[in-house]
Amino acid sequence: MGKLTRGDAGELEYIDRPDVRETFVDSLESVMYDGSSLRMEFAVHRFAAPNAHGNAKNKKVTAARLIIPLSGAIGLTSQLTALLEALEQQGAIGQMRFIPSTEGLN
Repeated sequence: MGKLTRGDAGELEYIDRPDVRETFVDSLESVMYDGSSLRMEFAVHRFAAPNAHGNAKNKKVTAARLIIPLSGAIGLTSQLTALLEALEQQGAIGQMRFIPSTEGLN
């Protein structure tokens, strides 16, 4: 197999790297398009134990930032759409509870 360059029409070989750590996120906090890439910030929810007054100081904390070129975002959209359609057909989506982002789309 020859070395691939940007001009080649061939496919890129995928190499799985089990050593890359996974990051769990609860929500997409914000999305921004900068003219060439999508910049996404993901958050994880941290729930504290209630204090003596019964109040808890819960937080949403940045867990990861992902920057993806527009071409990659289009591929991501296609794959997520197909997955969500399959989940909807199985009835899985109607059972989920969504927590809306405070930031939304930038």
